[in-house]
Amino acid sequence: MNLDWKNAFMLIYKPRQAFAELNKKATIYDGLSIAVIVSLLSYLLINMNDISVMTWLAELIVTLIALFVIATIAAYIAGAMGGRRQVKKSIALLGYAHTLLLLFAVIWLILVNLLSASMPADLLSPGAVTQLASFVIVPIFAVALVFMIWALWVDSVAISEANSVKTWEAAIALIAAVIAYSVILLPIMNLLYPAV
Repeated sequence: MNLDWKNAFMLIYKPRQAFAELNKKATIYDGLSIAVIVSLLSYLLINMNDISVMTWLAELIVTLIALFVIATIAAYIAGAMGGRRQVKKSIALLGYAHTLLLLFAVIWLILVNLLSASMPADLLSPGAVTQLASFVIVPIFAVALVFMIWALWVDSVAISEANSVKTWEAAIALIAAVIAYSVILLPIMNLLYPAV
C-alpha cells in the first residue's frame, strides 16, 4: 500500500488529472485507507472539544459501508451505461475523493470561528436570536450547498475515470447510487446506530 497524497490533494483543483493518475495505480486498500485517515482527521478537526472514540467508530463504520455500497452501485450503473464496471477502482477513487472532507472540515472551522466571533453578546433577547439565526443560517447553507455541488462533480469524475464513462453519465450513476443507498440502507443504519 502506497498512498498517493500528492494526487489526493491535487484532486481538489484538478480532479480529472489526479484521478487519471490514481486510476493507474490506486488499489481498493488505498481508497479505504484514505477514507479512514480523512474520516479520523475530519472528525478530530470538527469535534475538537468533544472527542468520543465510540462516536467516531460508528461514523467510520457508516462511512465505509456507504463508500462500499455507493461505489458498487455506481459502478454497476456505469457498466449498464456502457462503462467497464470496475467496482474496486470505483471504491479506490471514491475513497481518494474523501480528501474533500478534510478541506470541508477546515472551511467549517473557519466559518464557525468567524460567525461565533461576530455573534451578539446578549443571546437571550428575542432580537438577538432572530439576528443570529439569519446571520448564521445563510452562510452555513451557502457553504454546504457549494460543497455538495463541488463534491458531486469530483465524485462524478472519480466514477467516470474508474469506469470509462462520461462525467454526466457518472453523475447520474452516482446520484442513483446515493438514492438507492439512502432508501435501502439508511433506515437500517439508523436502527443500528441511532446516535449517528
